[in-house]
Amino acid sequence: MNFSNHKSLFIIIILLLPNLLLSACGSDSDHDDHEETPVGLVLIVDGEDIALQAESTVTYVNGNAINVPGAATINITVQFISEDGDRFSPHTDEGFSLQVEVGNENIIQVTHPINNNQWNLSVTGNNPGSTTITFDLLHAGHSDFTSQPFQVQVSE
Repeated sequence: MNFSNHKSLFIIIILLLPNLLLSACGSDSDHDDHEETPVGLVLIVDGEDIALQAESTVTYVNGNAINVPGAATINITVQFISEDGDRFSPHTDEGFSLQVEVGNENIIQVTHPINNNQWNLSVTGNNPGSTTITFDLLHAGHSDFTSQPFQVQVSE
């Protein structure tokens, strides 16, 4: 090989080196949200936790239900909890979505999603009473996680 060929090879290596280094950053040790396995979830209103499911136990910050004043609306953000306790919201561009099931739609109305955000919903009290909400994390046509039923109490 002559000097010109060595110089060309050197330039090619220099040009390819950054791409090789950047692709090496995608190692198995990286932490991607889509690799998280949910074991629970938390419901948040105005930045404050209102209810939590850890494993199979549901707890509420106030009382024994999510409280909705009659004819009022609360906006809820859903975050999932991984096995190591981290909170996360799966990436919708990777095929994740949230399905919400209401026990009695005469008691509450759920609007989902809000502002095209799959992890936000609003709950409006229709009539006084008690019902449940259940959450399903869907991925590629199947459920990756189904919550326990959360109790919702609508006051007069």
